[in-house]
Amino acid sequence: MTAAESLDRLPAVKALPEPIDQGPYRLLAVLGSGSFGTVYAARHFADRGEPVAVKVAWPALSDSPEFLARFREEIGLIRRVNSPFVPKLLDANPDGAPAWMATQLIPGLPLDVVIRNSVPMLDDALWHLGAGMLEALQAIHAAGVLHRDLRPRNVVLTSAGPWVVDFSLARSVEIAHRFSSYRPRSAYGYMSPEEANGGLMAAHEPADVYTFGATLVFAATGRPVFDESSAAGALEANPNLLGLGRGELREVLERCLRPDSEKRPPVAELQETFAGHVGSGIRDGFAAALRDDVAESLRHFRDGLARVLGGGGPAELGWGDARSHRGLPARAPAATTAMAAPPAPAPPAPLLMDGCVRWTRKVGAWVCGPVAVSGGNIAVTSLDGVVAVLRAADGSPAPGWREPVQVGAPLHAGPLLLGQSDATTRVFAGAADGWLHEIGLVSRWDRVVVQAGAGIEGPPVAAGEWVWAVSGDGRVYRVHAHAGENRVLYDMDAAATGALCATEDVVVSADADGWVHAISVPDGERKWREPIDGIVLCAPLPAGKVVYICATDGVVREFGLSDGRVRSQVALEAAVHVTPARAGSRLYVASCDGVVHALQTDTGGLSRPDPIWQAGQYEEITGLAASRGRVYVAAGHRLVELDVATGADRDLLSVGGLIGAPVIDAGDCYVASLDGSVSCVRLL
Repeated sequence: MTAAESLDRLPAVKALPEPIDQGPYRLLAVLGSGSFGTVYAARHFADRGEPVAVKVAWPALSDSPEFLARFREEIGLIRRVNSPFVPKLLDANPDGAPAWMATQLIPGLPLDVVIRNSVPMLDDALWHLGAGMLEALQAIHAAGVLHRDLRPRNVVLTSAGPWVVDFSLARSVEIAHRFSSYRPRSAYGYMSPEEANGGLMAAHEPADVYTFGATLVFAATGRPVFDESSAAGALEANPNLLGLGRGELREVLERCLRPDSEKRPPVAELQETFAGHVGSGIRDGFAAALRDDVAESLRHFRDGLARVLGGGGPAELGWGDARSHRGLPARAPAATTAMAAPPAPAPPAPLLMDGCVRWTRKVGAWVCGPVAVSGGNIAVTSLDGVVAVLRAADGSPAPGWREPVQVGAPLHAGPLLLGQSDATTRVFAGAADGWLHEIGLVSRWDRVVVQAGAGIEGPPVAAGEWVWAVSGDGRVYRVHAHAGENRVLYDMDAAATGALCATEDVVVSADADGWVHAISVPDGERKWREPIDGIVLCAPLPAGKVVYICATDGVVREFGLSDGRVRSQVALEAAVHVTPARAGSRLYVASCDGVVHALQTDTGGLSRPDPIWQAGQYEEITGLAASRGRVYVAAGHRLVELDVATGADRDLLSVGGLIGAPVIDAGDCYVASLDGSVSCVRLL
C-alpha cells in the first residue's frame, strides 16, 4: 500500500459543529468513544494552553454510584502512574454533571487503526514498539496498578513512540472486590486464559504480559491471536501465530503467550531483552524504524488535529517531528528478513461445496456483518469506516460506487438499505463517533441525520416510515425515512447493548443493566420495561403479537409486545449471542456451545428445545437464517445448510471467517467474512 492509499483510508479528525465547554476546557473534536464515555480533543478555554484529552462520561452513568466509584478509582490509578509512555492526568471532576477527566493529549493513532490501514510492522519497529510498551507496563506495575486491557486499541502511536492509554478496566493490586455492573467485552482476541476462565479479577501482572504479547503479534501479523468474538479461543490456549517469522522475537512472544501464567516471563526480564534491540533509544529508534507510509499517516493525523485545535500548527503545540527534529534519516525500504511479517494473505478462494457460489468480492478490511440487501443491491460496512454498495447479480460495484464512501469513523455494525430502485435507495450506517449517515445510492450524498453523544450501537432498523438507531448512552433515535427529521424518542437511562428491533407500533431495545424496554412509536412513551437475569446482546425478533428475546443467561423468552408479559420461556445450556431465525411455526436458536435448537411456537408457548445440529469444536456460530424448510448457519469459515425434515446438512461455502447472519433474498444467500469479502451462493 502506498502512503497516499494509506492516507485515504485514515479516519479524519472530525471537529465538533460547535465547541462545548466542559469544566475549564473547550471541547473541539471527538477522538473516540467507549462504553464509559467520549474522549475529546480540547484546550483550556481561558488561555488556550496545552492541548488535552478530556474523557466525558455518558450523562446517564453519572447518576450511578457504582460507576462513579469506578471512575474515581480510574482517576486515582492514573495519578499513581509516572511514565513517559503513559499520558499524565491533568485535571478531573468525578462529581461533575457529567463526570470528566483531562489527560495529556497524544497526537497519534491507535495501533489497530495504523495496522489495518497499512501492513504489519517489520522486526525493527516491533522491538522498539515492545520496548516502549514494556516501559509503560513497568511503571504501571511499579505503582501497584494492573492495566488489564492492554490491546492494540489502547496503544497510541506517534512518530516519537508508543503510549499506553485507557485505564477504565485497571485496578490496584490490593483491591479485592468486584464491581457488579456489566461491561460488554469486545476484545476477546487479547484476553488471557485466566481472565477467560475466571473473569477480570483473575487477571494479575502475568495477564498484562500475555496481552502485551498478543498486541505485538497483532502488530506483526495484522491479526489477533484469537477470534475476537468470544472467549473460547483463549480457553483453548492455542494462539494463531501465522505470519510471525522465526527467530528471537517469536520465541519471546511464545513465552508471553504461555497458558500457564506462572511460566510467562516477568516484565523486568522482557525489558532487558527488548532493550538489547533498541540501540540509541526507544523514541529515536522508533521514528527511524517506521515504514514511510506509517510515518506519513501519523504526521497527517497530527497535522489535522493541530488544525482543529488552532494555533500555529504542530510545532506551536509542541508536537515536533521526531525524524526532522533529531536529524534522523528517513527509513529506506527494508530488505526482507527472517523476522519480517509478510503482507496480509489474500482471502482464500471460495470452495464450492454442494451449493453454487455465484461470486465472492473483496470490499474492505474487517467487514461488519450482516450485509443489507434490497432492490438488487447489497450494502456493506467495515471497521475502517467504509460503506460499499454492490450489485446483487454479480458483486460488481453499483454505478457510481467504484470507490466506496468513507464516513471518517469506524463502523461497528452492519448497515440498513432502503429502496427498491436506484433513485430511491439509501444506505443508513451508524458510526462509532455517534453520527448516523444517510447516503444516496445514485448521488452518493452523505447526510448526517443523527449526531448522538455516543457511538451508534448495532445496525439501524426500519419499520413503516421510520428508521431507528440506538446510541451507546442508551438513547433511542427516530428518523423519518424520507424527510430525515429526527429526535430522541426514548432514553433508557443506562448504556445500550445495541439490541434493537421495531414494528410499526413498538420499538424494543435492551440496556447493559439487564432491562428490556418497549417503546410506543406514536408518542415515545414506555409501554413496558422488564428485567432479566442475563444481558441481551442480539436483536429481539418480533412475530405478530409477541417478541422473542435471547440473552446471556441462555433463556429464550416470549414476551407479549403490548404488555411485556412473559408468555413462555425455555432455558438452554449456554448463552445466546445471535438473533434467532423463525420460519413457519418454528424458532431456531443458536447457543454459544455451537448447538442449533428448534423450538415449536404454535403449542401455546415455546416447546422444549430440540437440538438439530452441532458446530465443530473450534467453530463459533455468528448468525442464522431460515427459508423453505432449510436453516442456514454461519459457523466459523463455513456456510452450512440444514434440511429440517431429514436432518441432513451440507456445506455450501468455505471462505474467510464468517461474520453476522446470512441474508436470503430471491433464492440467493449472501454472507460477509472477516477477511473483507462478501459472497453470494445460489440456493438449489
